[in-house]
Amino acid sequence: MLPSSLPTRILIVEDDEDDFLIIEACIKDIPEKDFRIDWCYDYDDALQRIGEGLYDLYFVDYLLGAKTGLDLLKEAIVMGTEEPLVLLTGIGNRDLDVQAMNIGAVDYLVKSEINTEKLERCIRYALERSAYIRALRVNELKFRNIFERSKDAVFLPATTSFSGMSMQPPASSSIYQGRADADGTLRSFRAQGGGGPVAGPRCR
Repeated sequence: MLPSSLPTRILIVEDDEDDFLIIEACIKDIPEKDFRIDWCYDYDDALQRIGEGLYDLYFVDYLLGAKTGLDLLKEAIVMGTEEPLVLLTGIGNRDLDVQAMNIGAVDYLVKSEINTEKLERCIRYALERSAYIRALRVNELKFRNIFERSKDAVFLPATTSFSGMSMQPPASSSIYQGRADADGTLRSFRAQGGGGPVAGPRCR
């Protein structure tokens, strides 16, 4: 299931209009889902649209004139793009697949193998993964803020006094004091009152 009931906004960066129309038709055949699909065939225009962050998902073809889809992926990641990017190619190539994944693509699809079922699975996985990563980042930021605020807490020196009252702590900060004998036995002595030493467990 896709994570939102709102239309999923998809930008297809593809310099071949016929390929775009095929991919668009397959996406529109996904049942019970609503998509808004736009087409972009120019590298610079695609980079600008990605930078504006107006889409939920991007399909990027490998061949884009003088530059490649890998170049576009690299620039998009450098810009801080958080939306999922999927690389498309005409021929399967393992090295290209590995490069795309290392750059930051969430998936790699061979256009000759694309069908509605594969696109539905790809889109669902990409959006769910994106939502999961966003949630992790929100939690990370929340806990980082808590930690930073805790470092700002004010600690008063032990000798601080209020209205002439000394805040110096007692000689013992615990109701028990202890020491370890040479043989490693931990012996505890009561801070107040009588009583002899009480043997405790050995220190390891």
